[in-house]
Amino acid sequence: MEKEKTVKKKKTLHVSTVRALFLAFVLSISAIVFTYCTCFGKNEAKIEAEAETDVFEHYELNTLEGGSLAAKDLSAVSIIAYNVWGTDCPPCIAEFPDLEELSKSYAESEFRLIGIPLDVTDKGEKIIDERLSEAKRIIKDSGVTFSNIIPDKKMDTFIHSMIAGTPTTFFTDSEGKILKVVTGSRKMEYYKEVTDELLKEVKQ
Repeated sequence: MEKEKTVKKKKTLHVSTVRALFLAFVLSISAIVFTYCTCFGKNEAKIEAEAETDVFEHYELNTLEGGSLAAKDLSAVSIIAYNVWGTDCPPCIAEFPDLEELSKSYAESEFRLIGIPLDVTDKGEKIIDERLSEAKRIIKDSGVTFSNIIPDKKMDTFIHSMIAGTPTTFFTDSEGKILKVVTGSRKMEYYKEVTDELLKEVKQ
């Protein structure tokens, strides 16, 4: 009888321990998510408040696809989104299907999506060959068709000084003025909501 009580007590303790550990795990994840969201949310407001820059207004840069792209080429586009990503950033790569769908949802005169692989250069000065090759592979494997520009020193310095991490997406008007910043990976529906709202604003 005593042995049965001891076994039951041990089982009860074991269940209680598992429950306590599970609760601690859930609380830890919640705290991480809250901190992540708070940090990124504050950074969005910070960037938007301090977004006086001409890096998206004047540039002519090479693309991953082997061509070149200049800001003036987008002067007739109402809204441009610059998605900053990294080759070692799983959330960046995971959202490419949503971004690709977004890029095909509008006429080119309304919206263009441009990728910026931030880690393919050393501070925007020297190309890192292995990272460049990896970026090209990722783009190909992800089925991405929108252009990706290789940042120069000016663009690289600005982005590194402002963002908390990748992915971060800058929405600008046709003159390169930053209108909205989205930090962290999002679903297509969220990006579309942001784009639609900005298109309404610029057309007013």
